Amino acid sequence: MMDAIKDLRGIALFMLITIVFHIIWKLFSGWFENTAVYIAMSDFTTSLVYYSSVWVNELLIGGRMTRIDASFTMALESLTANGSVTRQLIVDHTCSGLKQFYQAFFLFLIYPGIARHKLWYIPIAFVVMHVVNIFRIVALSFTMLYAYQHWDFVHDWVVRPLFYVVLFGLWVVWDKYFYAATGSKN
Repeated sequence: MMDAIKDLRGIALFMLITIVFHIIWKLFSGWFENTAVYIAMSDFTTSLVYYSSVWVNELLIGGRMTRIDASFTMALESLTANGSVTRQLIVDHTCSGLKQFYQAFFLFLIYPGIARHKLWYIPIAFVVMHVVNIFRIVALSFTMLYAYQHWDFVHDWVVRPLFYVVLFGLWVVWDKYFYAATGSKN
């Protein structure tokens, strides 16, 4: 019974940290998205996710996609009953993954645990979030090619919440194997 209460407290703390930093992002994003530091980081991460996604897409769908690198756009040729249609998938600054990095950073920084574990776990969380972001762009590419009518649904209700599922999974690993292992949770 005590373990269940401790687990519920941990889940509540996970939710509190995640929601508070989501709200902070929403409240202040208009300000900090115009700073030089944010723009530079966003340019870097947007190009990183774009080129990584293009590479995966080129492996998986080959000639059905062309790159328009100047605007981080993929032109995807979709075959329809009436012939072929070219649709464009734009990877912009909102696709950069910075919000997910920010949430993971503050979650693991604030959540209890040993600092030396946080020094390597937070960068690993960034890598995992980046891989999920690549998966997200590739999944949206496939949706654009094969189920275009469902693109908005997949974007808003499938791949966007996926970040929170993965963040929760990272937190579970942290809570069970690193925080609990310190003996602080017992």
